[in-house]
Amino acid sequence: MASVNVPVTALIVIGPGISGTTAAHRLGSTLIGAAIAILFSYFSHAKTPVGRAIDQITDVSTKAAELLAKMAEGVAAGYTQKEAGNWLAKARLLMEAVPAIRAQSVEARGHARWFPTAEKDVAEEVYVQGIAIEHTLVQVRTIARTLFDSAVSGGIADSTKKQIAVALSAASYAITSKIDDEEDFETTTTATDDAREAGAALAESLIEDAKDADLKN
Repeated sequence: MASVNVPVTALIVIGPGISGTTAAHRLGSTLIGAAIAILFSYFSHAKTPVGRAIDQITDVSTKAAELLAKMAEGVAAGYTQKEAGNWLAKARLLMEAVPAIRAQSVEARGHARWFPTAEKDVAEEVYVQGIAIEHTLVQVRTIARTLFDSAVSGGIADSTKKQIAVALSAASYAITSKIDDEEDFETTTTATDDAREAGAALAESLIEDAKDADLKN
């Protein structure tokens, strides 16, 4: 964009009816000003679109893993409705990062198509990672919501606490492993799958608890 703006700005600055010396002087000043603007722009956004997308994905992934770990500990120890409400609030807050991640991933993908120095394969991988973390965050929010609803209705049965805690811990570990090993793309899917399995295990456990309660009544 700057390469287009420079000549246009120069034409406006130079204007008609001035000497060659004055025109050269003004053009030189314009080019210097443009160079300084581009330099400051670079330092303001030092990373490439891919780099910024990776930073966003890493940040939200770290927070999701921490939240799942806290939920795992809470389930194992016996959590309160207040704790569950706090988890749900944090899960919803994480979801607010999704539009920004989606936009940055799309920008990274587009940047790689138009700039020869960009790595297209990396940009495509980051784009898919953005989609994967979005699905993971949805699962985390669903789990948090289910735990909150369970707390309101009486909590999780002692017989299934360990199973749920282990599933949540495994999901947290899968996400953390992805952050620590950026070379292994397969762990992106694993993290999402583990979060989904943790949610399924939780739902199944609550259904079984409900069945047992009905039989006792």
